[in-house]
Parts: sequence; structure tokens; C-alpha cells
Amino acid sequence: MPFNQKQFDRDIRRWLNEAHYIYTLSDPETGVIRYVGCTTSPATRESMHRSSRKGSAAAWVRALRDKGLFPVFTIIDSARGAESGRSKEIKWILYYAGLNGSQLLNQAHAKNNFRIRMNRGKKPRPSKQFRQPINA
Repeated sequence: MPFNQKQFDRDIRRWLNEAHYIYTLSDPETGVIRYVGCTTSPATRESMHRSSRKGSAAAWVRALRDKGLFPVFTIIDSARGAESGRSKEIKWILYYAGLNGSQLLNQAHAKNNFRIRMNRGKKPRPSKQFRQPINA
């Protein structure tokens, strides 16, 4: 099927205005929250986490599955639109990272995104290793 720009634009606008749900995955034995995410389809995303082989939570979910357990999936917030959803996701990751310390599996993701968002509108600077003069 050929690319349809109008359909693509409609799909993007719909996705940008769709409801986004912020959720947690917590340990069923301890209740400790180990992962915070954002999705437009909670049931599908929960299923994906249960069967995932890659990602920050996959090894933890596999270890639970080996014991006959699954993480507890809980919706904690919602937002209208992708940008608002991602912002809330990062807010919640940073919040739970402060409570749980290193037990949150995706806190590095949030800290990196937070830095990127804080630098919007500013001229990017290369890291130190690229600022060194080149010796010919």
C-alpha cells in the first residue's frame, strides 16, 4: 500500500491527543515499585511486560515468572497527549526513584530525558572529549 500523508497526519494528531496512562509495576511479594511507564493501551502494555525478553524490567519479570508470579500493574495517573504523558511519566519516575533508590529499574531513562527536556531551546554543547583541540 502506498504511503498516505493525510492518513499519517490524522494518526499522529490522534496519538498526540490520546489519553496516556502512567503505570507502575511493583513486586508482588514486597510491594516495592520497580518500574514506571506510560502507555495508551494499558492491557496491551501489561501483556508486553509479561512476555518481554528485552528492556530494563525484562530480567526482573522473568525471575518473578520463574517463581510463578507476575508484577502488579497499577495505573497511577493519566494525561491527554503524548508530551504531557511523557512529562508525567518522568515526574513519577523521579519521584519513585527518590523513594526506592536504586530499586527502580528505569530511573536512568528518566534522568536522561529530564536533562534533554531542560536543555530544549539551548544550543547543545559537545561533551568535553569532543571539545579538545585536534592535534595534527
